[in-house]
Amino acid sequence: MRGTKGRNPGTGTYRRGGREKERADARRAPILDIFKCGKTSEMRLTYGALRKTAGAVAVSAALGLAASNSAMADCGFTGGNVANGDKIFHETCVTCHGEDGHGVIPGAPDFTKKGGVLSKPHAVMIEHIKNGFQAPGNPMAMPPKGGNPDLTDQDIKDVHQYLHHRFGCGK
Repeated sequence: MRGTKGRNPGTGTYRRGGREKERADARRAPILDIFKCGKTSEMRLTYGALRKTAGAVAVSAALGLAASNSAMADCGFTGGNVANGDKIFHETCVTCHGEDGHGVIPGAPDFTKKGGVLSKPHAVMIEHIKNGFQAPGNPMAMPPKGGNPDLTDQDIKDVHQYLHHRFGCGK
């Protein structure tokens, strides 16, 4: 083939001195370069992409861990299970409170609001979830246990833990 001496067409690499090297543009390529080589497809993970990705993953993991740990530590509530609370929230609570915690019906509080409902003492929040609550001036009340009579006291603690884990402490 004319003009391809020393190059591996479509791979972003070239041969020099018996060693395959990356072209400069291949180092800036996506993490997984997928290309056609003859009759087979091949996936290649370039060193530059791996190095950049590893750094980005480490930084984002550290920031995510710090954010979730600080939210839970600042809130001071550790009596629940976040995974079970997440499940219960999405089965029972999300209809009124919304996936993003802003509330989708009149009277449902905004969990993301500074100084809002999640800044109340834990015992008050658990009481409101367990027995229901209607804020003054709101047209609708939250039913006891969010309308799910099967929730146990532990389920309520799990949801409370999840709310703080997901939306913070309201501060």
